[in-house]
Amino acid sequence: MGSIKERQINEVDLNDATRHRHMPPLRFFISGGEIEGDCMRNYIIKRLLIAIPVLFLISVGAFLLVHLTPGDPADMYISPDMTKDQIELTRISLGLDKPLVVQYVDWIKNLMSGNLGFSFAKCKSPY
Repeated sequence: MGSIKERQINEVDLNDATRHRHMPPLRFFISGGEIEGDCMRNYIIKRLLIAIPVLFLISVGAFLLVHLTPGDPADMYISPDMTKDQIELTRISLGLDKPLVVQYVDWIKNLMSGNLGFSFAKCKSPY
């Protein structure tokens, strides 16, 4: 029989082992163990692949929400004293004369390049 301290240490080790049965041993994460490493890598890859269509659907929803609201998006840029030719030039410069799919592709390109548009608060481009 061991001392009281040895029995207490053994009991703690046993309790920890049974309490955390679902957790993999730390040595597999440190050494890059095959089983846990592959599971974690597969989990991350799976989550990244799921994120692609989710982000696509969110972007389509945001784009459609802006374009399907009542009114013309060019109205924010048009002043009452503008002529019809100036209004049409404004619509062309904003790309609103293009089909909706082309507008979406242009919007995504601008979004990916960091061009977030015009700031109405500061009356200038944010970058």
